[in-house]
Amino acid sequence: QGASDAVKAMRKTGRKKIAYVDSLSSREVLSTDYRYQGYLESVEDKVVISGASSQEELEIKVRDAYRKEHFDGILARTDTVALYAIKALKDIGVSVPSDVSVIGFNNSKMCEYTSPTLSSVRIRQDLIAENVLLLLTKLKEGSENIVISIELETELILRQSTIC
Repeated sequence: QGASDAVKAMRKTGRKKIAYVDSLSSREVLSTDYRYQGYLESVEDKVVISGASSQEELEIKVRDAYRKEHFDGILARTDTVALYAIKALKDIGVSVPSDVSVIGFNNSKMCEYTSPTLSSVRIRQDLIAENVLLLLTKLKEGSENIVISIELETELILRQSTIC
């Protein structure tokens, strides 16, 4: 839902071609990734940037993809990846958010201290930890056939990287 909400927010500001930037990894993006699935369900014209195992490689891929595709939005798998993408765009004279809106994931503290400040999807990590502790407690007690199904809500935090 977080990815879908992020794409909708960018569409409301007039963005039409939104790229997905995956985490640093030499592999291609995983089709089982919920963030990626939300992106795929929300866009028609897909631009996927993946397979970068370093910051430098990711920046090159972002610049090359921008030159080829001229996307006007980025949904990044993490806040850190979003900041690498912003740096890559700035290096070639692309303005965030005037030319390209950017939204990351995790709402890390650094989002408030970047320029522009970074929009991000907040994931309830406190609830994840709470449920992991519940599962560990049940395992320690010797419970069998433990099934925990958790659906965590996300919250889109809009900052300067998206709002023109």
